[in-house]
Amino acid sequence: MAQFSASSYTNFLIALTSSSLGFCYTMYFWTSKPTYENRKATFKNRIANANSIFIFMVVLFVFTKFLTFHTPLRFDGFGIDLRSSYDYYPFFLPVFIFLFNWSIISRNYKSGKFILCSAGLVIAYGILLAGIKT
Repeated sequence: MAQFSASSYTNFLIALTSSSLGFCYTMYFWTSKPTYENRKATFKNRIANANSIFIFMVVLFVFTKFLTFHTPLRFDGFGIDLRSSYDYYPFFLPVFIFLFNWSIISRNYKSGKFILCSAGLVIAYGILLAGIKT
């Protein structure tokens, strides 16, 4: 049986991506109100709802492809080391998720200072998740 061992790089990447995907899923539920009084607001809300779940699934697909690079699920020992091959580019994935969701939120609502507060919370939650050892 193969043992799964992950470096701190991989732990932090998985933790940040999972907290960003959690934010994406939260935004999906937040925008799932079926109707507003204003027809234009209802249309924007439905587009935001569809976009958030679409990005959630696309990023989940891309992330599962990244994850197989750094696990023992390699064919005949051939594998790509994520850190040496891509350096810190995979960290753009959680940043993209976070900024994409806030761009949708800022189209419908006044967001202001909440972007910085939620960025701090997502990063703190990612660090907390990365620190958990099983």
